[in-house]
Amino acid sequence: MFRFLVEPAANGLKDLIGRSLSEFTTLSENDQAEKIMEYSDKGFAETVPFIYEHFDEFKLLVTGAPGNYYQDFLESLVELDTACMKSFLVRIGSKAIDVVSF
Repeated sequence: MFRFLVEPAANGLKDLIGRSLSEFTTLSENDQAEKIMEYSDKGFAETVPFIYEHFDEFKLLVTGAPGNYYQDFLESLVELDTACMKSFLVRIGSKAIDVVSF
C-alpha cells in the first residue's frame, strides 16, 4: 500500500532529475563549464514545484517509509547526481577528481 501511494511521485522526481542531468551531460565541455550554475538553478526551479505538487506523497515518504525504502530513494538520487558530477569533473580535467573518490 505504501509503495502504491508514494512510488509514482518518487519515480517522477527521479525522472525529472535524471532528465535534467542527462541534458547537461550532452553539452560540450565548454558549455558544461559555462552553464553549470544555469542548469543547477533550472533543476532546482523544476524540482521544488514538483515536490510541492506531490507534497502529501513526499511527506509520507519522508515520515513514514518502512525499512530502508526512504534510504534507498535518497541513495538513488545521490547516485544520479554523483555520476553526473563525476563525468563533469573528468570532462573539464578538474584536479578535484584526483582528490575525491566517488
